[in-house]
Amino acid sequence: DSIEFKNFSSTNNPARFRIFNPLLTFDQGLIFHHNSPLIKIDKCSNLVWLNSEDRFHHSNEYDHEYNIWSPSHIYPFQLDSPYIGNEMTNFYDDGIAKFSKDGELILNKSVGKILINNGYKSKVFGSSMLSAQGDPIHLNDIQPVITDSEYWKKGDVFLSLRNTSSIILYRPSTDKIIKLIEGPFSMQHDINIIDNEKISVFDNNVVHTTFDQVVVDKSNRIVTYNFRTNSFEVTNIDGFIENEIKTAFEGRGSIQKNGDIFVEESSRGRILYFNSAGDLAWEYISRSENDKIYRLTWSRILDDENSLKIINSLRNSSKECN
Repeated sequence: DSIEFKNFSSTNNPARFRIFNPLLTFDQGLIFHHNSPLIKIDKCSNLVWLNSEDRFHHSNEYDHEYNIWSPSHIYPFQLDSPYIGNEMTNFYDDGIAKFSKDGELILNKSVGKILINNGYKSKVFGSSMLSAQGDPIHLNDIQPVITDSEYWKKGDVFLSLRNTSSIILYRPSTDKIIKLIEGPFSMQHDINIIDNEKISVFDNNVVHTTFDQVVVDKSNRIVTYNFRTNSFEVTNIDGFIENEIKTAFEGRGSIQKNGDIFVEESSRGRILYFNSAGDLAWEYISRSENDKIYRLTWSRILDDENSLKIINSLRNSSKECN
């Protein structure tokens, strides 16, 4: 009966539903959403639980305690401001939501409020164009920190704020922004921690033209940031340009432990994998039997020991579901 899901049956019916950035669970289930409740299904696609306290969107990630972090659209708004009114359609009050493995909402905090509390009001109300559209922040990725380093602590989270072209390192335990990062990236997605001093960002490298167009400048990129040297580096730009990787919206990209690069060009339905020398090793295109190409919904590589064990178990138990 919530106003947030008034049109849910029509806008999120099975024919239109995108299973966004699914998380594999230890009991062989999946956790996902699509600007919708957070949902868990079992290995036979039966509903296990559903959390509809708000609408959840974009990324899903585990933290060091296997809690689940997802961006939310909070309503009623937590951001108490005379500038946004009370109507749900006025404003996207993006939040960071933390769930237990059973789908219980542990934390749901407004990013706008976090920014204002830490002296960054301009990131919420400083852009007339984006503020007028009610989407000044557009949180699109939460990357939990699972190990301590000189520059962050276990329990911190990295947040990608697309519409401010900035990254923040936030400490929920103290409500403090540890670092705000801006640099040679624009309308970015997908933060990944590379080692104890470096992160990577999928840079959509977007330009808003005076002709009201949104275009990618040559290609998407993966940009790394080093906390120790306070420096940026662009990785394998030649491979991205040669293969015309240019999704203006969404997109994923990560540098693997061996130096390989995984890329999802979401809006153009491609996954590309480059070896550590920068050469294209393989490519997948989401093409159906009718020869149409369909967009992808935030794929991930599962190469850790736990995930591989779960996948092998699923293969062995595939006949259990009717």
